[in-house]
Amino acid sequence: MKLSRRLTLLTMAVVSAVAVVAGPATAGDRGMQTVTIGDLKPETALAQIHAQAEKKLGGRLPAPSQVTLVQSERELTTDQIAALAGGKDADGVKRLGDYDKPTLDTTVDQVARQIGVGDVVVWECIVVYWPPWVIYICRPLVLRA
Repeated sequence: MKLSRRLTLLTMAVVSAVAVVAGPATAGDRGMQTVTIGDLKPETALAQIHAQAEKKLGGRLPAPSQVTLVQSERELTTDQIAALAGGKDADGVKRLGDYDKPTLDTTVDQVARQIGVGDVVVWECIVVYWPPWVIYICRPLVLRA
C-alpha cells in the first residue's frame, strides 16, 4: 500500500512540474485575450501600452512576463500569436528575440536595442493576456532608411 501511495504522489508531482514548465501553449486554452496597439513610437514605455491594453480589455493585468520581437510582413493570426506566446515558432514569422521580465518603464526602443534590432520608427504590439502570463509581441512596421 505504501508503494502505491508513493507512486501516486510521484505521478502527481511529475504532472505538476510538466504543467509549470510547459507554459500556456501546451496547458490548454485558458481564455487567451489579445489586443493590438499600433502606431507606437520607439520611446513608448511599456506602461503606456499596458494601460491601453487594460482599458481595451476592461480590467487590470499582471506585470508583463516577456516582450518578444518578431518580423512579419502581415498581421499575425491567432494561431501565430498562440505559438509565439507559448515560446514556439510560427509559420511566416521570424522571431527576432525575447526580453524576459521587462519593467513597465522600459521603452520599446530599449528592448529593440537589447535584442539587436535596427532603427525602427513605428511599432505594433500585441498584448497577449494568457493567465497568468502577459506577453508583448511587437513587430516593426516602419524602419528608418
